[in-house]
Amino acid sequence: MDIYDWCIKHKVDPNHAIALRGVLKANYSHDRIPNAFKEIDRSQVVEVIDETDITFQLLLSFSKPVVDLNIPTTIDHTDNETWTIITWDGKTPEKDTHILPTDFQGQLQKFLLEHGKTLNDLRLDSIPSDTKEVVVKHLIGNNVPRTAGVRRLRQFSGRVPIPSNEVDFETWSQLVQQLLRDDSLSQAEQKSILSQSLFPPALNILNKVTDKSTARECHDVLNEVYGLAVDADDLYTLFRETYQSEGELPSKFLMRLDENLTRATKAGAVGVAKADHMRLAQFVRGLVYDEMLSSTLNLKQRKSNPPTYLTLIKEVRSEEINSRARAEKRTPKAVSAKAALCSYEALSHEVEVLRTELHHLKSTPSPPESTPNPKTRSSPAPNTRPKICYNCGEDGHHMRGCPNPTNATLVQQKLVKRFNQAGNGRGHPGRRDNGLPHQ
Repeated sequence: MDIYDWCIKHKVDPNHAIALRGVLKANYSHDRIPNAFKEIDRSQVVEVIDETDITFQLLLSFSKPVVDLNIPTTIDHTDNETWTIITWDGKTPEKDTHILPTDFQGQLQKFLLEHGKTLNDLRLDSIPSDTKEVVVKHLIGNNVPRTAGVRRLRQFSGRVPIPSNEVDFETWSQLVQQLLRDDSLSQAEQKSILSQSLFPPALNILNKVTDKSTARECHDVLNEVYGLAVDADDLYTLFRETYQSEGELPSKFLMRLDENLTRATKAGAVGVAKADHMRLAQFVRGLVYDEMLSSTLNLKQRKSNPPTYLTLIKEVRSEEINSRARAEKRTPKAVSAKAALCSYEALSHEVEVLRTELHHLKSTPSPPESTPNPKTRSSPAPNTRPKICYNCGEDGHHMRGCPNPTNATLVQQKLVKRFNQAGNGRGHPGRRDNGLPHQ
């Protein structure tokens, strides 16, 4: 094997390598050869191949250029073992390279070098000399990644209703726009990817386009058939009348607003240069349920230098997350305070009612006792009520000499019970206090 091709196969610099012939197989070991040259330079065995039945041929690499090492052409290592040194003469083989274009040869050699091959490993004699370069690339490969065979677009047919495995034209059109901006793809590759994503009846429309048309021209034809048939002024009006809905997050509103702006821009109603200004102005104007967000992000003061859509949506989403976190921290305390306030108000109301009733009872004088009828005096009234203390609520004594602590709740219960009894007819008719006694 030629030493240059051998070095190219293993990605070794030919200037730093030698081919060593005549190494006896019986005496060979992996460290024996580098040790023999250790006084000259640090070396490494790259590959060992059979030369004859009893000898090896080695490819040896050095850390320094071989011309600086002054290695002899032959070395008598032992009495019956003589090594022959082969070095590169500095000339690159030019075998059968005349059939390849000059600008293609470098790419081909680089590709073969990355895969450990040389031009001699190719059967170039089987390729006619007048074969086009694209055919040669297809036969022997190319170092440029074949993105056309990997990249795919979502399917679109134009059928209504839209099948589950397809997308609407607007979504498909956005994907095509990304494809057309990919500079790594050729015009033929872009058109091939676009065509593979289409199914009838949309594919039938594309078949009527000339073969020389580009992918962009094919997209424009389909846009005339399936695109939005809306006047530019109507799209601009739709954009200007886009407002935040009740309960809609500001980020969702911004996304919906940008979709309407994109449609208006494609129709020519809004210039691309003014898109950021128009988006920010309408977002501030249409943010009717979260006006504080506009002040927090200082959006009104940024109209002269508006942010891009990506920057604006990032800021809005970040503020939404922070606002939600603050609300979660604030909500438990607010609920607890509200519950405590309601409980305090209810208790205060009950105490006030009891005070009013107690004051009324104290201020009402007891009626003088009339001379009882002798007939009625002999028979006591069956509905005589027990005495109630309006201080502690216990029966059997009055509040004037009550030694017990005040129990307003029990007093209220006793009064309500007596009031209910009076309402059922068991009270004394004609009493202005509805049957309640006076103390």
